[in-house]
Amino acid sequence: KLCDYYGLYVCDEANIETHGMMPMGRLAHEPSWHNSFVSRITRMVGRDRNHASIILWSLGNESGRGRNLNAARREVLLELDDSRPIMYESGGAVVEGVGRTELTDVICNMYPSVDKAVALGTRTDEDRPVILCEYSHAMGNSNGNLHLYFQHFWDPDKPRMQGGFIWDMIDQGLRKKSEVDGREYYAYGGDYGEDVHDRQFCINGIFSPDREPHPAVFELKYLQQPVEFRVMGMTADDNNTSTSTVDLSTTPAVVLRAQNRYDFYQDLSHLHWTWNVTSSAKREPIARGNFEIVEDVARFDLSSVVRSMTKTPSSECFLNLRGSLRHDATWAPKGHVVVTQQFALCYQPTSGVDTSKLDATVNCPVVRVLQNADSVAVFQAGSTSGQPLAVISKTTGTLLSMCTPTSGKELFASVSEVDQQGVAGMLPSYTRAITDNDRGGVELLLGFVFPEKFRFLNPVLFQGYGLTAGYGDLSHAWHWSLYGLLPSKPPTTKCKDISITEKGEYVQVDAECIVVKSGTSTVLVKQTLTYKIYGNGQVHVSTRVVPQKCLKKLPSLARVGLEAKLHSSLYNMTYFGAGPHENYADRKAFAEVGIYKTTVKENEFDYIVPSENGNKTDCRWAAFQDDAGDGLCIIST
Repeated sequence: KLCDYYGLYVCDEANIETHGMMPMGRLAHEPSWHNSFVSRITRMVGRDRNHASIILWSLGNESGRGRNLNAARREVLLELDDSRPIMYESGGAVVEGVGRTELTDVICNMYPSVDKAVALGTRTDEDRPVILCEYSHAMGNSNGNLHLYFQHFWDPDKPRMQGGFIWDMIDQGLRKKSEVDGREYYAYGGDYGEDVHDRQFCINGIFSPDREPHPAVFELKYLQQPVEFRVMGMTADDNNTSTSTVDLSTTPAVVLRAQNRYDFYQDLSHLHWTWNVTSSAKREPIARGNFEIVEDVARFDLSSVVRSMTKTPSSECFLNLRGSLRHDATWAPKGHVVVTQQFALCYQPTSGVDTSKLDATVNCPVVRVLQNADSVAVFQAGSTSGQPLAVISKTTGTLLSMCTPTSGKELFASVSEVDQQGVAGMLPSYTRAITDNDRGGVELLLGFVFPEKFRFLNPVLFQGYGLTAGYGDLSHAWHWSLYGLLPSKPPTTKCKDISITEKGEYVQVDAECIVVKSGTSTVLVKQTLTYKIYGNGQVHVSTRVVPQKCLKKLPSLARVGLEAKLHSSLYNMTYFGAGPHENYADRKAFAEVGIYKTTVKENEFDYIVPSENGNKTDCRWAAFQDDAGDGLCIIST
């Protein structure tokens, strides 16, 4: 009834699923199960066929192919209601069915690659629409690369590419209290002491159990929004990311074409349109206004913005568009934002960072070096704080300590604050917290096949599978564990040689290091760390990474970078980059570049199963400060 009221399209699926059987389609062939299949579909159609929201029927999910499903389709669905198409995916191409059998009016493959989906949607021997039964698995921190599918879903030259379903909508966790401290959390398989369960396989929605949207929801909303703007003259392939560029070098007049994707709105007058221009110079917009769309065209005069960009030529500017409801709707109140889009403004080539302000040699105090057998300490000459600007370890080559030049405040956490390994400072990082989909691979499928009591054989099975079929199908987490790249036991860094060059206004320290698999002598990476420490407190860090041959078969690295745990007082966070929600290289189409102010805690997203979270891409700089404004600013140059 709610779907009828709100106008949501529904594929109504029969409560039939037998993927726990091996073979999967066994019951679909078994004559004694004929009435069970037929009666469930009969009851579904009888109950729901008068609901206008239902546009498709589904025979069920992952139940193979067989006489019972053919009978249900022929004897029930086509007899009771022949006005709606039928779709059915019988269990994935690996097991049974390919989503394009005689049972379905819709090609509905499960988890095809983008290329495979496009191939299905452009076959010359097919006329059925392509609506993917499942194509993105929303388990924990996930749903990457949706934009690659939507490029084709929206392509007018691929009319049979019509979309797909995400598995699934809501995390099905149950609220439970901890017996240790009384805190509430969402429980899943095994949390009630049961022996037979599917772990967190009920925790795979884009909304939490309390309906809090996961960060992926903002990506999905953006990709399926009903209006898209393009710079006049752009081709479809020019605008597949979150920002496109508008060149103001020749004229301050901007002309955008609006593509109306609505089925039932002939124009866009039900939306109120606003614009603003933000810059890298300050958080608040430097210009704003309203606009109208006339014959699918929006026009802007950005003369004031050009004048501002002329005064600060090194700043970056962005045009941000908003379309919100003019009036209350049944599904959302007046002012609800329906459409967002950002365009980068280009007046002349810019680096995005005013490098003149980063010139560390201007009025820079002289530095001095003190070293012992374990470390190199760099001080500001004549400093009264007594604290070194930076300390570099001769054992690991890492930056152990960094202090502000005025107050002498330590910016890094102490060894006792870091973790059980007692590693402090800024060090090379090749690990990150594991996500649920990092654990997905052939070993996960084998886990479904073999009973719990035989799970102890899994390591042997995985190794045997890898030797015979290749390791490529095993999960990322399995590969990382094989090479010692898990956060629970990360590789260690050892410094083989260190050199110091004193330049008066700065000191350069070059550390030649190796990154070694924990507990072994296996060298995973050779890495050079170069530090330039200036008297004004700036530390310029660069690194060169050379993976070794032992990593040749590793499909991917979890991370390549540097990490440091900061002093606990530096919890205020301001950054210039993509935001405001969590985003990643494969999930950032929605994200808009701007200056955002938050806290370290607010930056987190609390996934039910703890995992990697809170990432921000395209960051030009990020500042971490205490309540007094003292702290650290990290700048990408």
